[in-house]
This record gives sequence, structure tokens and C-alpha cells, in this order.
Amino acid sequence: MSAGDLRDIIAGLGYTVENERLVVSLPGRRSQMITVRATEDAIEFITPVASARAVEEAGKGPIWLMELNRHSELVQYCIDERGRWVARSGMPPGAVDARELHIRVTALAGAADRVEQAISGKDLY
Repeated sequence: MSAGDLRDIIAGLGYTVENERLVVSLPGRRSQMITVRATEDAIEFITPVASARAVEEAGKGPIWLMELNRHSELVQYCIDERGRWVARSGMPPGAVDARELHIRVTALAGAADRVEQAISGKDLY
């Protein structure tokens, strides 16, 4: 699947992609910015959840992150190279259709936003 094909599917869902990012609107005037990366092997959706500082201030640690992963197959949480907690979801490029892409993007945005709210109480990402 080409980047153009992916962009067309995303646009068909009502999202706009700029610089590999799309914004998903959520209830309560909240939103989540998701980076979309397409390679030959996968399409990956990544969104920040909380800064390293926010995680430390909230008293959350890697064990809490592992517990989040225990209860989710669609969304996985990890720590990126900047020390931020991020949520990600991916799919093989051949499996992309508008319905599945919409399910993944909205599930990722909602899950990441709930963790962001639990950690910082803010809507930064």
C-alpha cells in the first residue's frame, strides 16, 4: 500500500494527515494526536501519553505500564527514546481497510487519552 492510498483512506474517514500526524477528536473537547508511519512491513499508529516527568510526578512506574499491556491486545504501551510513555497499534499493510483503520485509530486515541488523564489530568497530546 502506498502512502497516497493510506492518506486517501484516512481522508475518507474525515481525518486530515499533516506531517504524518492526524488528530482524533474525543468527547469532552479532548483530542489525541496520532503519528502514522507506513513501511513495507507494517502501518504503525503512535501517540504520546505522558512525559517522563508527568509519570514520575504521578508516582507511576514500569509495573503500571506492564499492567496496562496485560489488559490490551489492540493497544500497547511502551517508553520511547525520549522517556515518554507512548501508546501504539499496528497492522500489516495488506490488511488495511477503512473500517479496521477507524477502529484502530479511535481505540488508540481513547485508550491513550484515558491513561494521559489518569497520569496528568491534562490534555497535552
